[in-house]
Amino acid sequence: MGQPLELTERQQQVLQATVEHYVATGEPVGSRTLMTQYRIPASPATIRQAMGRLEQVGLLYQPHASAGRIPSDLGYRCYVDWLLWRAETVSPAWAEAALPTGVEHLEGALRQAAQLLSQLSGSIIVVTRPQPRSTRLKHLRLVAVGERVALMVVLEGERVESTLLDWVPPTQVELDSALDMLGQFLNYHLQGRSLRDIATLDWPLLEREFASYGDWLRTLMPPLTQQLRFWGRATTPTPLVISGVASALRQPEFQQAEQVQPVMQVLETQQERLGALLWDEDASVQVIIGQENPLVPMHICSLVSTMYLQNGVPVGSVAILGPKRMAYGRMIALVQAGAHYVSQSLGAIKDGTG
Repeated sequence: MGQPLELTERQQQVLQATVEHYVATGEPVGSRTLMTQYRIPASPATIRQAMGRLEQVGLLYQPHASAGRIPSDLGYRCYVDWLLWRAETVSPAWAEAALPTGVEHLEGALRQAAQLLSQLSGSIIVVTRPQPRSTRLKHLRLVAVGERVALMVVLEGERVESTLLDWVPPTQVELDSALDMLGQFLNYHLQGRSLRDIATLDWPLLEREFASYGDWLRTLMPPLTQQLRFWGRATTPTPLVISGVASALRQPEFQQAEQVQPVMQVLETQQERLGALLWDEDASVQVIIGQENPLVPMHICSLVSTMYLQNGVPVGSVAILGPKRMAYGRMIALVQAGAHYVSQSLGAIKDGTG
């Protein structure tokens, strides 16, 4: 969520109490309950007025006539982004203490973390296997092949990738010398970089720097950079480690088969898309709520994830998938504990100290 909505202190109190009541009970809440159970220092009429305003801006709604209010997707988002800090802070330490030590192999660490986190959360746990560290580019070459141009790269470990680029050179030019010139320029800037780094370079800046070499050759840069980005994209090794499905199915939100079956199908058949969704190196913790999820069957769920590291580099993710009516502070602490545990396990296994 970008900028916080302009809510009064009273409206923030009412929204926070409504979310916390609904998470705890699964029941819509009315003004009198908020006044008595959450000690909001206002009359029921004043609280009803605040709830009405929150409903107008789309943060609360009535599931049916004469009922109290419950949070919308936007209401949960506002709560997570701007109000969660007002609630009691949950430290990852309480979950870390329950995780086992002395795991001797990676698969055991991933599965034990997933199983324990599912028990603690009552939700589905998804752990991606570590992505192989991105190899570095040793050399790049552009070669004219008939009326096309081939891109060939040599990577660490003598891995070779090649492809014909979707580009047709103009006629009446010294193509071989021009491609050599572009190859030298790119090798100067790209040699020694990982494909993952290359995929996120400031390519428009490089294109401007290359402008003096001729406009026609600059038209080769878009298909060339697209291919390098494709080779450097983050991919998720499958299958994912999944635990806690049976526990999650006992939750009220997952009692209706027509709603939960599509979620189970995503877990079975769209693991690569789900793994890519969990890959977010920019956020310390990623929270995707309801309709924010591009995987439509998961609109009834929230997804909380964070990345685990190997030698300080993000290589995989730990996620909790559950109903939108979840204790977000607790779930965030759980994925942080799980990611810390897997990170430590990766270091111990590699060093032979586990």
